[in-house]
Amino acid sequence: MRQTYQTASIFLSATMLVVTACASSQGRAQIARPATEPSASTIQALYESGEDREIVDRIKNGVPNAPTGEDRWFATQSQLRLGLRNDAINDLAALSRTGDPAVQVAAQLAIGRLTNNEVMLDQARTAAAAYPESLFVQYELGLSYAVRSDFASAARIFDACIATAPTFAYAYYQSALAYQHLDRPDVMANRFDRFVRLAPNAPERPEVESVLRTIAGRQ
Repeated sequence: MRQTYQTASIFLSATMLVVTACASSQGRAQIARPATEPSASTIQALYESGEDREIVDRIKNGVPNAPTGEDRWFATQSQLRLGLRNDAINDLAALSRTGDPAVQVAAQLAIGRLTNNEVMLDQARTAAAAYPESLFVQYELGLSYAVRSDFASAARIFDACIATAPTFAYAYYQSALAYQHLDRPDVMANRFDRFVRLAPNAPERPEVESVLRTIAGRQ
């Protein structure tokens, strides 16, 4: 089983969730300050389809030519899903020293979370304040709150990502997990429904759909 909040994608089973209500229009929480939506990329589409090995190979071989920092970040998330934790941390370390400053901070947040380095995580969270419009910084910031069980802050940040990055499927996924812990099954179901619509080939889809069927059966 994948470790909770160790990657952008977390293994889910229906028995992990407390579900007592169905999704409704009331499931939309107040949205915080928005993040900037990244431009659509082939790498992102592959990630949301679970094509992790292809992503890692493409970035390793420089396909597309001169991959962006965002593409390289997705590659580290794929490495984590493939169980290549050390490779992911090494590549995040390289990413934290080069390229887009916002992506550097996102990488630092990820390293602090993955290595349980509280000092590094606190420093990166402080640095994240300078990038309120970076989706990748804010997404990693949300994960950093979740790993500390501050699910209210995590939900707020993931909803901010949703507000201006409405096609970024995993923002909905992580938002749903945060609302699970806040005992808001209505919002959780709303977010999971959007996730499976945006990423129909995502590896988490079977577990998510199982949860949605459980909720529907309780109506």
